[in-house]
Amino acid sequence: AVQFKLNGKKTPNGIILENNEDIRSYLLQSAGFGLVPFSAFGVNEEDEDGWFRASVGAVSIEELEAVLPRLEASLEALS
Repeated sequence: AVQFKLNGKKTPNGIILENNEDIRSYLLQSAGFGLVPFSAFGVNEEDEDGWFRASVGAVSIEELEAVLPRLEASLEALS
C-alpha cells in the first residue's frame, strides 16, 4: 500500500485533484504509474484518504527504476 495525499493540489494544466480517482488518473497519465484505489477492495471512497495499492510483481527492477524519476517529476509539478 502507498499513500498519496494530494487532495487539493493543482496539476500543471490547472485541474484540482479532489479525490482518489483524480489522483490515480493524474499519476497514470503523467508518469505512467498505475494504482488501484482502495475502493476496489471495498473501502468507501470517502475513507480512502489517498491510499492505493501499487502492484509491482509483474515488472522488472529496470522498469521500477525507470518510473521513479517520472513519478517524482509528476509530484513536483503539482502546486
